[in-house]
Amino acid sequence: RIIGYDRLPNTRPKGALCMKPRSETRLSLRRIRHFLVDQGYQEAITYSFVSAEMQALMAPSDEVVNLSNPLSADMSTMRTSLWPGLIQAMQHNLNRQQNRICLFECGLRFIQQGSELKQEMMLAGLCSGDYLPEQWGTSARPIDFFDIKRDVEALLGLTTRIGDLRFEAVSHPVLHPG
Repeated sequence: RIIGYDRLPNTRPKGALCMKPRSETRLSLRRIRHFLVDQGYQEAITYSFVSAEMQALMAPSDEVVNLSNPLSADMSTMRTSLWPGLIQAMQHNLNRQQNRICLFECGLRFIQQGSELKQEMMLAGLCSGDYLPEQWGTSARPIDFFDIKRDVEALLGLTTRIGDLRFEAVSHPVLHPG
């Protein structure tokens, strides 16, 4: 400053720039979030800690990680699924007379494998209520399996050909058979 800014040497920074290859079949989390919002879903951000009772209801066969010093009794276990938080968010909205709920969450689930705690990024969603928001031009119709299937196909269709997808009925201890 004392010598003068005009007397500083004028040099350009040098650095090797190279583009890293990026697979077209890989989507960023940001792109997935924007796509789901475009489909009419709202993102929920829930706690990674859930009650032991809710965790046992949602994933009875999973080995859970109990916290040694939990914030409260309702937050004493690390989640192994995103479902408990989404279902609590749905209950919160239903208690406030919201008749259309479409939520999704991208977050970590925690799995105990031996002495190691494994963290996996997951995507989960749920829909409840009417297919369309309330309006005068159409009659109310509840969301059904095929509406959700359409959304899943559209999401997976961003990176996969729809003809390559296959839906199979499987059993889960929490869900209705098939």
